[in-house]
Amino acid sequence: MKRKILPALTARSYFDLLVRKLPPGWIWRMQVQDSGSVYGDGNAVPATRFGRMLWALADELAYFHGRMRAMFAESIPDTATETLDEWESDLGLPFAGYPTPATTAERRAIIKAQDLMKGGTQNAHFEALAVTLDAVVDVFDVPGQKLTIQHSSADIVRADCTCECNAALVSFASAEAERYAYFAARYRPGGRRIYFTDEA
Repeated sequence: MKRKILPALTARSYFDLLVRKLPPGWIWRMQVQDSGSVYGDGNAVPATRFGRMLWALADELAYFHGRMRAMFAESIPDTATETLDEWESDLGLPFAGYPTPATTAERRAIIKAQDLMKGGTQNAHFEALAVTLDAVVDVFDVPGQKLTIQHSSADIVRADCTCECNAALVSFASAEAERYAYFAARYRPGGRRIYFTDEA
């Protein structure tokens, strides 16, 4: 279902709306005539106290409207800004041992990935997880065997005889591939081992 977003409305929009709701007659129209001065935002200051009161009310309505729009943006990780801390707290982030995300975009990606994996650990979830974390992989989920995740050769770094003895057998050249591998290892289905490869 497509999410509907409230249209943006300014204090001027609300002021004009309030003026249209006034009773008919010139005496009411005189209450909202311009004084010749302007507010800091460039809008005209009404000549009367009643007009200025309407403008103050319109300004508060516009502020409330803006906060309502922000609430829709904060309701999904893709556009959240103010509530990233709350998202992370609710989802148990950051993970122990995982590097602290350096950017807002990375925080959003990890929040989306963690939220996605609440739904299950089927093959489709691991494929969707790759898309969420900007990793390019193929997932082969054969029952009774290792969960095989194929990366591109550019993303996989294999240890060889010139590496130090304690070097990882497989490491990842890109942050996206490394982040995906962390999530895949954390949520591997039924405790099954995962085989990371760059071979078809």
